[in-house]
Amino acid sequence: MKLYHLGAMDWQPNVEGVAWFLDEVWPLLNSKFPAISCSLAGRKMPPFLLSRSNEKLEIEGEVSNISEFIGNKNIAVIPLLSGSGMRVKIVEALAFGKVVITTSLGVTGIPFDDGINILIANTPTEFVEKIGMLETNPSLITEIGAEARKLAETEFDLKSLSSKLSYFYANL
Repeated sequence: MKLYHLGAMDWQPNVEGVAWFLDEVWPLLNSKFPAISCSLAGRKMPPFLLSRSNEKLEIEGEVSNISEFIGNKNIAVIPLLSGSGMRVKIVEALAFGKVVITTSLGVTGIPFDDGINILIANTPTEFVEKIGMLETNPSLITEIGAEARKLAETEFDLKSLSSKLSYFYANL
């Protein structure tokens, strides 16, 4: 099973979340599920993160082809601990049909169903439990990924967004 995080690393909440994941979650996860690997990518990757790259933890800078980077990975890990606004990287992962594991803060503005189309984890233990659940029951990756894609198609496609904006402006 392959995890990934893709995000601009010149945005402090991404740096903070990835550092927390590597410090608090990755050691627990790696000891419980040693076959799991993780790839991190994003523009302006800080040297202190690049230096942590190893056999199971691939840390890249900016990738030229997002589809290629995401392609063979199962789970988007987006451990946001601070920041605000819509998380484009989450919507992007949903559209690719990937399982997204994020914090309660990460799903701000996204009409999700925990356990159906996204997985919420707020502590290191919860991240390990959610990833472990997928590792021991791989069919959930397909099921949740399909629901994630449906969510992206119904809530974030151009037609849906246009309709919501029209309704919003009509009711000002």
